[in-house]
Amino acid sequence: MAQISANLLRDEELLDLIAESGGKWIFIGMESLDPANLASVAKTFNKPAEYARVLEGLARRNVYAITSLIFGLDHDTVGVAQRTLAQVRQWPPVLPVFGQITPFPATPLYTRLERAATPHSLVPVPSAFTRTSACLPALVVYPASYINSAPGF
Repeated sequence: MAQISANLLRDEELLDLIAESGGKWIFIGMESLDPANLASVAKTFNKPAEYARVLEGLARRNVYAITSLIFGLDHDTVGVAQRTLAQVRQWPPVLPVFGQITPFPATPLYTRLERAATPHSLVPVPSAFTRTSACLPALVVYPASYINSAPGF
């Protein structure tokens, strides 16, 4: 098990070395499928258009990916869960992990949200969401990712 950035997995020789060394699982912090979200969290080196190719390269070598995606970033809009799920279903088999962005104290995100927060909440909510719908993306994708279909999605 290892953690690596998807941009490094463009290197076919590195993929061969991972497989030859007995590597079986790679954790990849993809964060988002939206380039604007990636820019907002200083992850422009992640290229969503390359995710499928990178994952296919791992799969050809029998190395499996744990893909981590975050909901609640600034540019997420209603339907992000369905769009994300549709993309994940196009990839080779992966173990997707979904989370909601969490502002930890003493981080730039926490400070930014603290300045803009209403008195009752420090939960980040993109402008396209209501406070009620902000947690829904993770609730949609989890059951649909681990079973063949989820009713209504």
